[in-house]
Amino acid sequence: MSLQSGGSRKGSATIVRSGVPRAHGGRRNQTLIGVPFLFIIMVTVGLGGLNASRAYRRQKEEYPSHNPFLP
Repeated sequence: MSLQSGGSRKGSATIVRSGVPRAHGGRRNQTLIGVPFLFIIMVTVGLGGLNASRAYRRQKEEYPSHNPFLP
């Protein structure tokens, strides 16, 4: 096969690779990558809920009649 200047090459094939080669199926790797992020999100939501609950109780004890939004 020789290089031709200015013309098209006959007999050549273009190979297009899309994606990343996956070893052992690839789906398990995506799950392992997603688990730590899910754990971080759940811990953040849990700590935020505990902090809000503690602040609610503290506000209720300090000002029981001054805040109309608290029972």
